[in-house]
Amino acid sequence: MAALAATTPSLGQAASFGILGSTYANTVAGTTINGNLGFTTGPAIAPTVNGATHTADSVYNQAGTDQAVALNNLNSQPCTFTFAPGAVDLATDTTHGRLEFIFPACIAF
Repeated sequence: MAALAATTPSLGQAASFGILGSTYANTVAGTTINGNLGFTTGPAIAPTVNGATHTADSVYNQAGTDQAVALNNLNSQPCTFTFAPGAVDLATDTTHGRLEFIFPACIAF
C-alpha cells in the first residue's frame, strides 16, 4: 500500500517508549509494557516494564519534545486521500486502507 503522506517523521527519543504521558494511572495487576515508560505522575499499581522508567527526567523531556515535533510534522502534511462524501465509519469502511495511514490533515471534525 502506498503511504499517504510525503514523509514519515522521526520520533527521535520517543520511539523507544511504550507509553509516554504526563499522567499514567490505568495499570492493573499483570500489566506489561514493552518499551520505555515515561510519566510525571505514576500509576497506583506499578507495571512490569521491559525497558526503562523515566519520571520527568531529561530523557522523558526530550522524548516529549521529539513527540511534539513529529506531530507538528504530520499536521503540516497535506492529505492525499479523498473520502467519500458524508460521514465515514473508519472502523468498517475499507476504502481508506489501514487506519494508521490516515494523517491528521485527512480528518475533519
